[in-house]
Amino acid sequence: MVRRVLLTGVALALVLVGYTLFQAAFPSPEATVKRYFNALADRDMVQADEQLSGTAVLEFETHGGMWSALIDRRYQPPTGVQMGGWQRSGTGAERVVAVQYELGGVTHSSLLRLHREGSAVWRITNGLGTVAVNLAGTAVNGQRLTTSKSLRLFPGIYELGTAPNAPMVTAAPVTVVVTPDRAETAELRATLTDAGVKAVKQRMDALLIECERTSHPAPPGCPFSFTAIARISQVKWTIISRPELVIEQVEPGVVSVRGAGPGSVRLSAVDPGGATVGHVDTFPVNGKCVEADGKVSCTFIP
Repeated sequence: MVRRVLLTGVALALVLVGYTLFQAAFPSPEATVKRYFNALADRDMVQADEQLSGTAVLEFETHGGMWSALIDRRYQPPTGVQMGGWQRSGTGAERVVAVQYELGGVTHSSLLRLHREGSAVWRITNGLGTVAVNLAGTAVNGQRLTTSKSLRLFPGIYELGTAPNAPMVTAAPVTVVVTPDRAETAELRATLTDAGVKAVKQRMDALLIECERTSHPAPPGCPFSFTAIARISQVKWTIISRPELVIEQVEPGVVSVRGAGPGSVRLSAVDPGGATVGHVDTFPVNGKCVEADGKVSCTFIP
């Protein structure tokens, strides 16, 4: 009898060991989901990204900023995660796992889709959420991830606003809740700063200087030009007066610039016969400025 009990215990132990080895060799879709949410709780971006399918991972250029956003105290990961099992979906390499969790005290439910890569690895194909913002270069927990108006983020609660070094506008922070495979929108009320006005004026003045230094009678992208009957050489532009600029924000992060009046410019050149050509004219100033890569970028508008 004792021997039978011992044999039964040994057999049970072997079964448990075998099951553990089987799970290690062939992890379940639920195991992948569990690792994903555990990684978010640990603020481990690398481990969280590892659970995502190759077509659903974060863009490489956002990795540094996303890592900083996750370890920031303003990030709130999902808590109280519970799973309701998995279902087969489509081919044998597709599964759906139901998961429930809390964000900010509110219960959320998601259906995570997983794809089997190779013979044993399950990865999530819809683990990220998207947020459409009205301000390009919006910062996530103080980190600028991208210059676009679309953010792809891990599930959790984030603070959106302008980056600390934003050169042109500022906006009061707003909170956004991100859940897997859902699209959210966030609107920031951006205002043009005094530093932004100064930066715009400096950039527009720099553009005029670039135009002044050209030796082309019709410099591309510039507000003044000269049409000669014959080919001229030794072209020299001299700006006589610059108009006062009127600067206003027409949409978040986009500024229009116009001259309160015209500017004036002088051209001197030499015609084919060697005679000096002189011409004085006025020119309007109309432009558009945006933030690009943390700097103010302006262009003249015809």
